[in-house]
Amino acid sequence: MTTTTNLNELGKQIHENAKAKGFWDEPRNTGEIFMLIVSELSEALEADRKGRVADMDMFQSRYSQRNGVRSTEMLAFIYAFENEVKDTVEDEIADVVIRILDYCAVQKIDADFERFDDLDSESHTKNVGEYLISITGSVYYASVSARALDFKENEDDRDNLTLEIHEALAKLFGFAESQGFDLCQHIQLKMKYNATREHKHGKKY
Repeated sequence: MTTTTNLNELGKQIHENAKAKGFWDEPRNTGEIFMLIVSELSEALEADRKGRVADMDMFQSRYSQRNGVRSTEMLAFIYAFENEVKDTVEDEIADVVIRILDYCAVQKIDADFERFDDLDSESHTKNVGEYLISITGSVYYASVSARALDFKENEDDRDNLTLEIHEALAKLFGFAESQGFDLCQHIQLKMKYNATREHKHGKKY
């Protein structure tokens, strides 16, 4: 399992986008950050329950048919994305990684995925719920170390935080591979869509 995308560089882009949308105008609470990651995992499960999966062929078709004919390129993209990709399993998993990489950029955690291919030992035969609860476990243990670091910088806590973040990322990319979708592609699509949204995406935080 590999990805050619440099996740450290991607995280920097994600963080700059998040700042531009106002998400870092004020200091953020660690518990809030990690609960929002968990909430995206829950939304991925709900998408799976509803059979919501991205139709990339139809996305490309809608995008190309409208592009330059009845709308601008960006409006064509938004139309295609909202109809064929938004709120699908792939889209929600992309949101999970976006939130994790945003946090990594802030905390200067090395997320270079090329170094951590051996971390994902999860079976690709398990069902979606089992896979997502395993990812949630890694996120939870990362949050424990992160909250400890809020009070006192400790090398062991930082090492544990980094390890759990890496395991969560490895499992997420492993999940995408098991489901047959390009996670980096979906991250890029969601970043492009998020750039069109209002301040804080219309939410309180």
